[in-house]
Amino acid sequence: MTSIVHSLAVFFLLLRVENTLAFLSPARFRPPTAPSFQTARWSSSSTDIAGLADIPTQWQGEVFSKLKTVIDPDLGADIVTLGFVQNLKLDQDSRTVSFDVELTTPACPVKDQFSVDCERLVRELPWTSDVQVTMTAQETFSDTETIGMKQIGAVIAVSSCKGGVGKSTTSVNLAFALQSLGAAVGIFDADVYGPSLPTMVKPDDDIVRFVGRQIAPLQLNGVKLMSFGYVNDGSAVMRGPMVTQLLDQFLSVTQWGKLDYLIIDMPPGTGDIQLTLTQKLNITAAVIVTTPQELSFADVVRGVEMFDTVNVPSIAVVENMAYYEVDKQPVVDRGELQT
Repeated sequence: MTSIVHSLAVFFLLLRVENTLAFLSPARFRPPTAPSFQTARWSSSSTDIAGLADIPTQWQGEVFSKLKTVIDPDLGADIVTLGFVQNLKLDQDSRTVSFDVELTTPACPVKDQFSVDCERLVRELPWTSDVQVTMTAQETFSDTETIGMKQIGAVIAVSSCKGGVGKSTTSVNLAFALQSLGAAVGIFDADVYGPSLPTMVKPDDDIVRFVGRQIAPLQLNGVKLMSFGYVNDGSAVMRGPMVTQLLDQFLSVTQWGKLDYLIIDMPPGTGDIQLTLTQKLNITAAVIVTTPQELSFADVVRGVEMFDTVNVPSIAVVENMAYYEVDKQPVVDRGELQT
């Protein structure tokens, strides 16, 4: 009896191995000869893109506008405002749009529905041929005061020792120029007494929202924005130490996400606020803004010396509002030229 049971056990074991090998055989995964509906549907990436519309200059903004209709039912806001959309890219040769949707938890119950909705909405754009959506989840960090800046690649400080030289204009132009090259960029307006970013940049949605214990930055065409002027319409009446603490909290609790560059629009001067920010933020490099006037240029030297003191390299000096004067030319008599 024992030998019969043993023989049957060996027989069923061999039968299971044979079925497993048959399941894993290449013939099982050979594509069907006749095209199926799924094959025809996903063949758009290899089709001729000549019939598609031209890629707009602000294509990122159009993608974000589509994705803003996807609402997180638990948080009550769209996935763009919440900062869930990351690593937005466009392959101009194949017209393939790819991006990640970074959720707060990998066990999100609507994760699959988010993926379907995002893909369907972006496919509606007339200049796209394919869409690739990758669902991810936020990493868990230790609870520190600098939690909001852990995923930032480089911090660029745009500074000037004198007000009114166009420092904020240079910061905004630099940020959007880097974003047009494909980088993920954010702008932080560190001037509490006279914030300029709300005047220069009107975000897509000017409502400041909280995601957990962090603030979701405002956005325009994919560039993340944060300024004291966005959360407070009045003037800031406070002393230097209070301003330093306020800016530190702003940078820490803002959910910047993964950025290649964070542009800091520094307040003018070389005082305590500037030194404290420079030391706490671990600034990668500094850009000094000046004007052609000698009085403004003299302050540039002080600014460079300040950054040298804290071991921050000054990589550029922008001479804003510069112009070229042509030498006065002699007056030419038009009548003599005609004769």
